[in-house]
Amino acid sequence: EIRTPLNAISGFTQVLTMPGLTLPDNERLDYSERIQENTRMLTNILDDLILISNLEGKTELPQSEPSMPLAIIAGAIETASPFVAKEVTLESKCEMPETETIMTYPNMIGIALSKLLDNAAKFTQQGSITLSLSQDGDKLHFSVSDTGPGISADKKDFIFERFTKLDSFTQGAGLGLSIARMVAEHLGGTLTLDTENKKGTKFDMIIPFTPQA
Repeated sequence: EIRTPLNAISGFTQVLTMPGLTLPDNERLDYSERIQENTRMLTNILDDLILISNLEGKTELPQSEPSMPLAIIAGAIETASPFVAKEVTLESKCEMPETETIMTYPNMIGIALSKLLDNAAKFTQQGSITLSLSQDGDKLHFSVSDTGPGISADKKDFIFERFTKLDSFTQGAGLGLSIARMVAEHLGGTLTLDTENKKGTKFDMIIPFTPQA
């Protein structure tokens, strides 16, 4: 997965810098965009590996901070939006009061949600992707559901293993779901596949929180 974007970056760069070669503007723009896309892919892979290393090396929770639940899911939706197919509707539902403030870990939760939404975007070409948030006692219940092909119940644990890809033709190193579960567990929560859901895929992430004093 690291070689693939590196080879693409190297190949297109060589073409663009080849002496005496004149390219039409549209081809030059296309090659430049491919270089940028593969650079982004490579950066994401390296960021994921660094994040895994950091999570494995830390035993203490990060400092919680005042956060608005609605802002957390709004930020996740904004981050995921550019990568969702045009034919897919990306929406969010928040059952908690819009102005409520709690003590939690917005940055870490945002990382996990971005991985779940990115996974949904890869496999959903029509229909919708929905990020929902509700409160269950002293816990936040996030769910990410999509109308993609779905995941069979017998893969409910396999998909969270590192470098696991159910479709070898999709982009990525197979680290997203593993990272999302690591983050959830680091925060004292859980991330599971809803095996009862029969329309697409649905993940449930439960994260404890503290009411703001």
